[in-house]
Amino acid sequence: MGHMIDTSTGSAAIAYVGETPWHELGQQLEPGADVDTWRKAAGLNWEVLRAPVVYRRPFATPFGSQTIEQEVPNRDVLYRSDTGAALSVVSRGYKIHQPADIFAYFDSIAKAGEFELETAGALSGGGRIWALARVGEGAKIIGQDRVDPYLLLATSYDGQMTTTARFTSIRVVCHNTITAALKVPVLGNKDPRIVSSLKLPHTAVFDARLISEQLGIVTGAFGQFFDEARKLAEVGVSDAVAEDLVAEVILKFTSRPAHGRTLDVKSTRGYRRVMELFAGGALGSDLTGGKSAWQLLNAFTQYVDHERGRSADSRLTQAWFGEGEQMKNMAKDLLLGLV
Repeated sequence: MGHMIDTSTGSAAIAYVGETPWHELGQQLEPGADVDTWRKAAGLNWEVLRAPVVYRRPFATPFGSQTIEQEVPNRDVLYRSDTGAALSVVSRGYKIHQPADIFAYFDSIAKAGEFELETAGALSGGGRIWALARVGEGAKIIGQDRVDPYLLLATSYDGQMTTTARFTSIRVVCHNTITAALKVPVLGNKDPRIVSSLKLPHTAVFDARLISEQLGIVTGAFGQFFDEARKLAEVGVSDAVAEDLVAEVILKFTSRPAHGRTLDVKSTRGYRRVMELFAGGALGSDLTGGKSAWQLLNAFTQYVDHERGRSADSRLTQAWFGEGEQMKNMAKDLLLGLV
């Protein structure tokens, strides 16, 4: 996988407070930095602009061939105001959710005392941007094994992702990330639905009020995730059960051999490494109380977040937005089936 962290400004487009993130990239800020400082340090002090898509084509005249410019109907190119780099081609109805919108939203909720911004940055030349904020206090899952709750707010200008608010837990000892699927009430429906994220499509303008209203429903529901994690910590998992579950997940996300050859999933690097981590090789294994569903989940998350990709920035991208996120969610769902 190619380089994903945006370096258009000459440095990695990531800013953070506190300890150096696990990906070891970015500019460190002091707690309480204002939103303008955050945008500059994160390499996000630019706007997304749009222009009609125009192409040149030959045009025959009585005086010979000439070149004329022709506009593509209902198509705009999105580009960065600072570098002029093109980000994608979109329809005229596409609504841009600017970097300033994301930071202004976090600034408003931080001032209300609900969230604390901890990291922000850009991927793929600015095609995707994100900000991560801590949500209140964390909780101990078993013994001293602590997990903290976060809100990840991200958007894209590459046409690949809606603006998304995702609830994520981060395990303190190793910075493993797990998406928290929360049961939340829906007006007019007595039964809760399960959500792991809130999405705002680019057909709608950025609506901070709408996001806040929906987030206000679920911020207190992180206790549900902590309860699930504690249940996972109480369920013992035998080597045989772990082998079958790991094989099922790794097989789902492993390319098949060419020419119809059979894949021996237990010989793959992913399978072997997750089993090694489950056997005690993972960070914080001494805190989990032995071979449990919680320990196996953290074996998966350590593999995805810290080892699976070819570089720190590709691991970050996959762990939050790509196949790695899907792999962790599948493992979590299968393990919850053991509870």
